[in-house]
Parts: sequence; structure tokens; C-alpha cells
Amino acid sequence: MYLDPVGNGVWSASTDTRYSFGGGVAGAIPVTGDWTGTGKTKIGIYANGVWYLDLNGNGAWDGTPTDGLYSFGGGLTGAVPVTGKWVATLPDTGQTTCYNSSGSAISCTGAGQDGSFIINPLSYTDNGDGTVTDNVTGLLWQQCTNGLSGGGCAAGTTTNLYTWSQAVTLCASLSLAGTSWRLPTDFELITIVDYGQ
Repeated sequence: MYLDPVGNGVWSASTDTRYSFGGGVAGAIPVTGDWTGTGKTKIGIYANGVWYLDLNGNGAWDGTPTDGLYSFGGGLTGAVPVTGKWVATLPDTGQTTCYNSSGSAISCTGAGQDGSFIINPLSYTDNGDGTVTDNVTGLLWQQCTNGLSGGGCAAGTTTNLYTWSQAVTLCASLSLAGTSWRLPTDFELITIVDYGQ
């Protein structure tokens, strides 16, 4: 396998990588993916329903359990391997209070309620260009409501309410961070709601 980590589309022995992975496996199809959830893409091969995955990222087959050997898709005529991130990483809800059956606040210790758990807390990076990056989902957001700017989004005014079609048009006209913009999906929008506020 020849990999282009520089991303320039040109092979260079000094900057690109050549791996010998899966040699001798008839019909091997190269695959890539983040097999271990570290955020780093690794290589593998797929042949006749068997996945050989380079879990430690060294570019060589080290056998199990160092590397992964999985059966998935065997016996399916014409099966084509696909890889991807199938489970979304969701941020914590921000809920920190627990309640009893009467609706009174109680200690969250041992309550087993949402407020008892903090998993993937809300976290953002100010990109310094009017946008913030959600460190949990990786989504890029406009930092201030339209019409506001500055530290804490305190400068300016915003009194506009938009119809759906006006909001679509407004997002399409944004030029923040040199990228194109769109309205978030319902799913994307709920990832920034802090239910503890």
C-alpha cells in the first residue's frame, strides 16, 4: 500500500509511506479507518468476508491480539467493504441536578440519573475568526448570534426572527472562516444544548 500523508497526490519516497500489509492474501482489498477510536487512520485489508486490521498502526500484520482479525460479510456474493464512523460521539447534556419522584432536588451520588454522569462534557475552542469548534463532535459553529460580535458576543444588536427560508438564505450568505455555511440538522443542533442552564 502506498499512502500519501502529505495529501499532495504525488508520490515522494521522502514524505510518503509504503506498507506491505496483506501480501499473499488472494483478492485482498485495502481499507482504512480509525480502528481503535484514537482519531488516527490506520490500514487494513478485506478478503472473502475477513477483515485484517492494523490496530497498532505499525503497517505490518502482527497477528492477533496485537492486530484484529474479524469475520464480517463472508458468503455474500459481490460484498464490498465499507468503513466509516458509524456511532456519533455525543456531548454530555450538562444536566447536573437529580430529582426524586416528587420533583425535589436530591444528591446525584448513586441516583443513576443523567446528572450522576459526566461523559464528553461540552467543550469549545474559540478559533479567533468568529467561529468556535465543538471539541466533542468536531462541528464548526458561528460564535455569535447574527448581528452580535466581540468578546462574549456583547456588541451589536439582534432582534430579527427568521422564517426557515430566510434562515437558509442567511446561512448561505455567511463568509465566516472562509467556508460555506448551512443550517444545522436537528441532530446537530441538540448537540450544543446545555440542559443544565
